[in-house]
Amino acid sequence: MSASPWWLDRHDLLCQRRLERGLPADAPALPAARRLVLQGGSLGLALLLLVLVPWLLLLWWGQQRALGLAQLSAVPASLQSLEGRLRLERSQLKRVDDRNAALARGLVSATSGSELLTQLAAITPAGVQLSALSVSGETLNLQGLAVDPGAFARVNALGILLGESPLIQASAVKVVKLSREAPAAAGAGSAATPPTLAPVRWELSATMARLKPAEQLAVLQRLGADGLARRLQTLAALGLLP
Repeated sequence: MSASPWWLDRHDLLCQRRLERGLPADAPALPAARRLVLQGGSLGLALLLLVLVPWLLLLWWGQQRALGLAQLSAVPASLQSLEGRLRLERSQLKRVDDRNAALARGLVSATSGSELLTQLAAITPAGVQLSALSVSGETLNLQGLAVDPGAFARVNALGILLGESPLIQASAVKVVKLSREAPAAAGAGSAATPPTLAPVRWELSATMARLKPAEQLAVLQRLGADGLARRLQTLAALGLLP
């Protein structure tokens, strides 16, 4: 900063005023210009930072909010997608459970061939031959031959024993056919020989019983069908039986 002009130093108009106020006669030295510039710049920078920092914080916070809102806007779509997948998986699981339950019911309700044959072998009287067996739904059809003596009584006994079987409904045994073929004609030289009676052809129908798992297990154990009994016990342990 340049020095004061000589005329200003010699004609200090405020000298008398300072003396009146009890101040030194000489005026105080002015601060250096660099110092003033640094002080003004620092103050301006501080004010600028005071405004700029909150603005930057608000800008960052706004961006974070916008990002959060964008993420939240995708939540309903994701939720609907997850709900759709959950419904689909529940539907598939229900179909699998229904198939397993139906299979288990079929295994329990349908009398197995070995179980039925074991029962028929145990109740078929002597002199009665079983030649055909068929099962359609719950209907059992039996055909065969019976020989004398007492062929008709033998068939009747078979029907009674079949009705007493736990695998058959007691009042659902019916005689479909019961007939005897005509005896063959005797030869000319055998007039004294009595004709031989032909076997009686018979056909019975019956309705299979619907046994509960515990009842069927008891029947299987009584018949000695250990393999089938273990299968039934395994299904019960898995919780697949109705």
